Amino acid sequence: MRQILSSTRDCIKVLDLYGNLISMNEEGQTRLGIENFSDVKGSSWLNFWNGDVRSAASLALKEALSGGAGAFEGNYTTPKDEEIWWDVTVTPIRDADGNISQLLAVSRDITQKKQTEQALHKSEKLAAVGRLATSIAHEINNPLESVTNLLYLSRNSTTLSEIDSFLSTAERELRRVSVIASQTLRFHKQAKDPSPVTADDLLETVLSIYQGRIVNYHIVVERRRSTSQKVICFDGEIRQVLNNLVANAIDAMHLYGGRLILNSQQATNWKTGAKGIRITVADTGAGMNTETRRRLFEAFFTTKGIGGAGLGLWLSKDIVDRHHGQLKVRSSQQPGQSGTVFTLFLPLNATLR
Repeated sequence: MRQILSSTRDCIKVLDLYGNLISMNEEGQTRLGIENFSDVKGSSWLNFWNGDVRSAASLALKEALSGGAGAFEGNYTTPKDEEIWWDVTVTPIRDADGNISQLLAVSRDITQKKQTEQALHKSEKLAAVGRLATSIAHEINNPLESVTNLLYLSRNSTTLSEIDSFLSTAERELRRVSVIASQTLRFHKQAKDPSPVTADDLLETVLSIYQGRIVNYHIVVERRRSTSQKVICFDGEIRQVLNNLVANAIDAMHLYGGRLILNSQQATNWKTGAKGIRITVADTGAGMNTETRRRLFEAFFTTKGIGGAGLGLWLSKDIVDRHHGQLKVRSSQQPGQSGTVFTLFLPLNATLR
């Protein structure tokens, strides 16, 4: 047993029923920067965790005390100011009579995995910026071309009424450019703290960016039910999720056109009882097969060939999970009934960090 404990890279701790440290393997002490275990023996295991993770660690202890297995992911900052991420499992230790006498906490280092995920997040955000820039360039180019033509017509017009008409239209086109620029700034302006926002506000920002593609692909936007209920969220991140869903819906209909159906309503997560809003993004495209639906939220999985990174929905799922929400999908390939429906549920007052 000593050989096993000394050879593993895991941090293994034995706790009493109050969550205080009884023992720890040498590898764990080394990884956590503990020079003398007697300095921390008897102290609460919860003190090792950064504040945001401590509640998850406390819940894992309660689950183990009830006879189950508690699990969570958390970060620990060593005395050398090194951040280590752990995948932690807490299980009960039973005596000969089957009673829970102690608790076993096993922490596995997943720092490299977390660093890889963070790199993928940055990669997808850069790709999203590139896709957004392309869409914005198209959206701005059309009204600017109109303004150029209208100014030419104004210079060559012989009547004041015609000149006034041309300049009024040019002014309207420039206002459209201003709206697109304003919406774009809101899209990528990420607040440090979550803020209240309506579903319509989130959707309007995204739709303004894709208006040109919607018209060019002969797509009809249908706005059905709409709620004015505000939800607390990081609006920049949720706009990124909706941007992915709307962009994918448009791509699914780019050959033959179709209907983009959007609605929002107050809803309840019946598993948790949490009140929130549900936003639906549906298209009448070709739909997805079972294998595609099964792998939809995997990193690097894409059906767009070389043009897709396969990170959009994976990152969207991660954002929704951090908002304590749900992202579900239904799809059909039946002739005459094909299409895909994404449903996003966001709780009204989730604890976000």
